[in-house]
Formats: sequence, C-alpha cells, structure tokens
Amino acid sequence: MPKTDSKAPKPSPAPVRKLAPVSGVKVTILVDNYIDVFLRAKWPVSRVGMKASKPLQAEHGLSVLVEVSRAGQKKTVLLDTGYSPGPLLHNMAVLGYNPQQIDRIFLSHGHPDHYGGLVGLLEQRKSPVYLVTHPDAFCPRYVVLPDGDVSGPFFLDRSAVEKAGAVVLLSRNETMVCPGAMATGEIKQAASPEWPGAGSRKIIKEGVTRDDEFLDDQALVMNLEGKGLVVIGGCMHAGIINTLNHIREVAGVDRVYAVIGGFHLTGAPDENIGEALKNLKKINPALLVGGHCTGFAALTEMARVFPDQFQLSCSGTIIDMM
Repeated sequence: MPKTDSKAPKPSPAPVRKLAPVSGVKVTILVDNYIDVFLRAKWPVSRVGMKASKPLQAEHGLSVLVEVSRAGQKKTVLLDTGYSPGPLLHNMAVLGYNPQQIDRIFLSHGHPDHYGGLVGLLEQRKSPVYLVTHPDAFCPRYVVLPDGDVSGPFFLDRSAVEKAGAVVLLSRNETMVCPGAMATGEIKQAASPEWPGAGSRKIIKEGVTRDDEFLDDQALVMNLEGKGLVVIGGCMHAGIINTLNHIREVAGVDRVYAVIGGFHLTGAPDENIGEALKNLKKINPALLVGGHCTGFAALTEMARVFPDQFQLSCSGTIIDMM
C-alpha cells in the first residue's frame, strides 16, 4: 500500500444533509467521444479548438477535470480516465495540466471507457492519490448482445490500481470527495427506467452472476452559490431524470443549474428520448453539456428542445462557472 500524507483529509463517508455551496466550478473535458474545432460556444462554455498547440484527441470514453473553489481554496478532482491512457495524457499536456495537480480521483463506475486510462495516469504521478469509487467498480462484467454474442468479461484490477499509487476509498452512500464536491452514492433504477440499454448486462459479485443494476454508477455534484447544483455524470445508467431527482434529495438542494457528461440515451427509441427530455424540461437546468453515451439522436433532439441551454461536449470543452 502506498504511503499517504497523514495530514491530508480523507473523504468523509458521512451522509450529506445539505450540500454546502461553493464559489466556483471549472470543468474541463479532457476526453470525450467528439472533437469539432469549429464548434461555436456560448458563455460559460469555451472551446480550445484551433487555439491548441497540438490537435486534441477523442475516443469512446470520458474524462473530466473538475476544479472546485470554496472558502478561498481550490481542489482538483479527476472524474474518470477515458478508455485508454494515450488520449488522456496527451490532452492533459496540450491543455496545460499534469497528473501531479490532481488532488482526488473519482471513478463514476466500473466500465472500461471510464477506467481504461487509470493505471497509465497513476504511473505518471510522483505521489499517491485517493481514489473514491463504489465497491462494484472492481467486479467483473460482461454483456450478452441482442445477436447472442458476448462482450467481455472485463474488470478493473484493484491490485494494479493500488500498485500504481491509488489509495482506494469505497462507499455505497453519498460521500464528500473533497470539500464542496459530493459523490451521489447508489442511485436505484426506477421501476420503468428511461432506457436500460441494448443487450443483457451481467455483473459477477462474490462468484455469482447477476443482472447488472449499475449500482456503482455515480455522479459528482457541487452546489454553486446563488445558482444551484452542478451535476457531472459518467453515464447516468439509472436514467437522467431518476439521477437528478436522487441528487436533489440527497444534496438538500432543489435547483439544478448545470448537467454535464454522459446521459445514456444512446440507442434509445424516440419515445424514451422524448419522455426523458419532457421531464428534463420540468427541471429546466440553465446549462446542458452532453456527450459520450448520450447518443446522436438524443443529442440532436436535446439541441432542438433546449436551443439556449444545450451545448455539445467535446475534448477541450471548458465550462467556467462562478
């Protein structure tokens, strides 16, 4: 086990009754499925685009750098690490970041397009770092596709992660990843989920194969002072509306200001997309930055339904909120 700084505060597993406000949140999309250097942006979103010293890279994966300002201090949380270390480390360097600047790593869930770059990133650091995630993130998984083919099994090797320098902190409940930034804990799927996804998804727990309920799929949440909740999701497998309702309850804050990340509507039928966006309209976030597993059909419909609020998430997208 790597040595840690005994003075460094550990994330608290205590329940959060009301999420304390923060003065600023800066979100940098390090890796996403998309790149478009000509894509226009409206404040508070900006894009590196053609100003980058080298071309950025994209892949089917997600990695987001979150800088949280509170009480005159700033903490940097890395949410997920993409599908492979190459694009992650390349884009970090192009965007002016390095692995040593990361104060905490938060793994939203145990799928390879979210943990694939983790060990490579850890190996570039000079000191240990806390990794906050759910116990199921390390369970083997596989998918039986509609045509009968099997994808997997795949799993994140905890021993390799710890050997590379992570100090693993596990929690099933809402947890403070750093001051002002909360992991949601388990989000139970509703009786009628918006879109369960194609194929039969399985997880192996304690040697027993079960249907995968994606209990490890969490979001990172901040309460931006005077504006409301900033929600960053890896995939939101439990459904975007179900996820946001859970977050508002555990954070003790009703207003949702921004929703960023993957909304897991890819491949969903039109009626599922329409129902999700109809309910999202009732919540009415001021800003929607969607990408990764949201899916082309859902992204285009979201752009139509939310013409003033929606923007596409690309590698190099920056959202600066204060």
